Amino acid sequence: MATHIPTHGELVTWIETFDSVYRDELGRPIDPDTLATCLEKAVTGTEVEDVRDWVRASADKKRSAGDMIAPQEITFVAGPNIGAWPATATVTRLSIQLDGVEVEFTKRDGPDRWPDARTPGWTGELQYSLGMCLRIDGRWYASAPIETWYGRNVIGGPIQATSVEGSGVGQIPKNWFYDARWAPMNGYQPKAGETIGLFVCAGDARNNFNPVQERSNIVVVSLPEDGQASTFTWER
Repeated sequence: MATHIPTHGELVTWIETFDSVYRDELGRPIDPDTLATCLEKAVTGTEVEDVRDWVRASADKKRSAGDMIAPQEITFVAGPNIGAWPATATVTRLSIQLDGVEVEFTKRDGPDRWPDARTPGWTGELQYSLGMCLRIDGRWYASAPIETWYGRNVIGGPIQATSVEGSGVGQIPKNWFYDARWAPMNGYQPKAGETIGLFVCAGDARNNFNPVQERSNIVVVSLPEDGQASTFTWER
């Protein structure tokens, strides 16, 4: 019987079936694509230390401007190409709560904060938008549909919820990416333990009104279990 050698895509899919988040020696999450490449290198006889060097170099590349997912590896849908904007703000703390997500970042408050902007036709002003990156079929997709005004910082609802109001539909497909505008993100609820990306950007990305085209760095976190909260912190 011939031995089946899994393709890179098959390895990524296999890795994504596990609930745990793999991390490097510094505690940073390793995405399934990177881990699949590690497995390929190991199978082909690459020395362990050489694999470690490759992971470090890959992590350094992905952390350009603090990004934990390289923007050029992300397809942005239903809105502006936020990945092309400069990362002028740094996420220092992110809390996935039972009523929403709170992102603390360097341009949220203070004299250098992102300015308020009024979307045409609106009667109130917005300050920033919350965005998410999801890995679907081996590729990263992102959009920032959650708008908020200055001082309202717990937003987006319980993204870890798998059934909102008894609907059997998770918070993300029901209230974030709920129709074909966000394809292929629509209808997708990541599982507990799955790695997702989160970021913020100035203005109203949902309606393409961003007078200040700036964003934060993209951070990756492990989605907590339904009904549980998690907090993540990073050095400024």
